[in-house]
Amino acid sequence: MEFVVISGEKDSACRTVANRLRAHGYRYFSPELFFVDDFGDLHLDPSKSQQAIEWCAHHAEQEIEHHHDVVVQGIYFNSELMKKAESVGYNIVVIRCDEGLDDVLNAKVQSLVTIHEQNNPSLLRRLFG
Repeated sequence: MEFVVISGEKDSACRTVANRLRAHGYRYFSPELFFVDDFGDLHLDPSKSQQAIEWCAHHAEQEIEHHHDVVVQGIYFNSELMKKAESVGYNIVVIRCDEGLDDVLNAKVQSLVTIHEQNNPSLLRRLFG
């Protein structure tokens, strides 16, 4: 099981990495999701940023309890959450997106996708091998 922490200065690269992993079945959480309404619109409220971080950590913790691969972005290296994941057998992977998407970053993401697909084959892979 993988617990992936995405951080870095290049927000667009971080989102791309998160979306690629999410598309392959990783459960994705970011404090930003706390501010998305039912229509998919983002309504940031800086006064609730701590509440958003706690919401993200809570949902990630629930997924850990259910042994799902998890991706978190923007929770500032919650060491308590990482320790919990590690204590129940998760591999902790930190992905830094400071330089944007390069070959090394793409290779790391692809290896995570491969690991996830081996343990949790997608419907298409199960049907068509």
